[in-house]
Amino acid sequence: MKAKQNETVAMLPVPITTVNPQTERRMDSTPCYEIPLELIDPNPNNPRKYFGDEELLQLAATIERHGVIQPVLVHPVKNGETGETRFMLVHGERRTRASMIAGKSTIPAFIREMPDDEIEALALLENLHRVDISEFELADAFRKMVYDENKEIAIVADQFGVSVTFVRNRILLLDLITELRDLFDDEAITISMALELCKYDEAIQMDVYENHLKANCAKGSWRPLKKAEFAKKMIETYSMVLDNYAFDKTACATCNYNAGRQMDLFGCADNCARCLNRECLLTKVNIHLFETILAEIEADPLLSVATRALVFNKEVAEWLRKSDVEIHKIDYSDRYFNAPMQPKVPLPNMYGTPEEYDAAQAQHQAALQTFESDSAEIAEKLSVGKLKRYLLIRDKDFMYVYENMEKSGTQTENPIATLKKQDEHNLELSRGNIIKNTVKLFQEQKVPVTDITETEEKYLYLAMLDSIHTKFIPTLGLKRLSEKAGDEDKIAVMNKLNARRKILIKRVFLMSALSVADPDSPRYALLEEFAQTFYPDQFIEIKQKYMEMYEKRHDTIQAKLAEISPENVSESLLDSASGNDRTDTETPVSDEQQPAPNEPTPSPESEENPAETTSENIPDEIPESDPMQELDDWQQILIEMEPEDDDPFETSMPTPPQDTGFATGTSIKDQPAA
Repeated sequence: MKAKQNETVAMLPVPITTVNPQTERRMDSTPCYEIPLELIDPNPNNPRKYFGDEELLQLAATIERHGVIQPVLVHPVKNGETGETRFMLVHGERRTRASMIAGKSTIPAFIREMPDDEIEALALLENLHRVDISEFELADAFRKMVYDENKEIAIVADQFGVSVTFVRNRILLLDLITELRDLFDDEAITISMALELCKYDEAIQMDVYENHLKANCAKGSWRPLKKAEFAKKMIETYSMVLDNYAFDKTACATCNYNAGRQMDLFGCADNCARCLNRECLLTKVNIHLFETILAEIEADPLLSVATRALVFNKEVAEWLRKSDVEIHKIDYSDRYFNAPMQPKVPLPNMYGTPEEYDAAQAQHQAALQTFESDSAEIAEKLSVGKLKRYLLIRDKDFMYVYENMEKSGTQTENPIATLKKQDEHNLELSRGNIIKNTVKLFQEQKVPVTDITETEEKYLYLAMLDSIHTKFIPTLGLKRLSEKAGDEDKIAVMNKLNARRKILIKRVFLMSALSVADPDSPRYALLEEFAQTFYPDQFIEIKQKYMEMYEKRHDTIQAKLAEISPENVSESLLDSASGNDRTDTETPVSDEQQPAPNEPTPSPESEENPAETTSENIPDEIPESDPMQELDDWQQILIEMEPEDDDPFETSMPTPPQDTGFATGTSIKDQPAA
């Protein structure tokens, strides 16, 4: 270390003076040097981000008069390309900035080589106990060490001489919205108030800021409140009473977001079990609502599910749709009415005198009779199809609504017919899901390469029947099959296959496939070959008819070309350009145009250089053209890059990517850059 440090010191461009022996003892006898300010760079990971202008000017005035009393600490950084050595600040950035303002050219500094994590720790430790460091700068530094560097909170706390709670609470402060952070920096709210606000989401934090904490707030300031009073206000105003919800609250009893665990602190008598985690509570509410609605549908197949206007739980409705539940839309017209409500039984402790309680009981009996009468009438109308019952989804629960079929002008439907129709619909949905997931299974699994079974042979003929164009169906000569034949007819044919029918289906399938050939596609040659094999006489007649028609038009075009530019007309070039087969009829050649026997046909090259025209230059066989030469460059690249599979069915599943840094135990910093 001494040798490296002396080497670093020797690189400095100006003389260095050792200063202040007392300071040396404080740094374990490390020498202190005057380093040019132009060679010092700030630490990009300095937890301190804000430097007040007024404070810097005051410190600059002090440095101008007395100099820098406490040296800064720097770390040498050598540029591998240029060989230049500069110094990165570990701590002392305020003193460095103030020295520049004061017009100083150098600053006293200790030079120490150290790893990055030690640099960050020393920078944080140096600022930790200063009054002017921001709580959020400190919180961000703690968060980086715990979450980015994966350090245990206990280790970080021990490293800086603070408690685990101190580190955890500072990290929690980062959950505050910007407006509340500003209030905290201005000491308008205490740290206990800030930590209490961190328990709530951003929407609630903004509401508290607007109504109770900002200057001239709308609904009375909570700033003067003590810690316990502020927490109680937050719970009473923004938490939700768990007893108002029907889901299973077993897990809530031990949850840290259950304010009921703090009932001794606030001294509440009832409704102390309140949830502070709105997101978790709403998730539990939605799951309970979804499961309850599914149970109601299973119990009553005649029950329909509905929503009304925009006020309903959209997440639950989407879950129901994915579960194949049909959701209707109803309105507020008079053909819909709510289910009658059963009256609540009066209790003696709800009334001041026995007379009042007796009167309440009499009213309850009358209301109960009305309820039972209305319910019986509704049940009777439901049984004959005059009413239809809906389960109406609301925001956090549901209710029952009835539709008067006579008022809606809809024909009443027999419940038996409705149930049968519903059963058919359920079967259709189930089979649809079976098809969808089976197709997904086919796509994800490896294709078996065993021998084709007899049953699969039948499937192949069914697939061929499906692929045959309707205009070819009559050529099969099967009475059961018509151009509009459905699956039942095709399956009936498939189940009565014999050797003749198999050949017939295969051949008509090939005809249908070849019938879509384009004139300039390779499939055209297959069409010709097929037709010559099975219909030679008819095909020759067809081909001759239309090729003669082509020859006449071709000769006319050739003559026109000769008139325009005779020297550029070459029959061979025209034939190759047209790409058509002219083997059946050839254009006659006059005697004057025919070459003499045993006389080679002259070419442009042979006329210019007759000496070079020998039999040795004429190859016996013309080599076939390389199809790769006819492709564009980018096409050849794609073909060359495409891997060749020995067996197209032997495909392996892709292996999940691995992080080599973690797999080999190598740190991320040691990995090569991409």
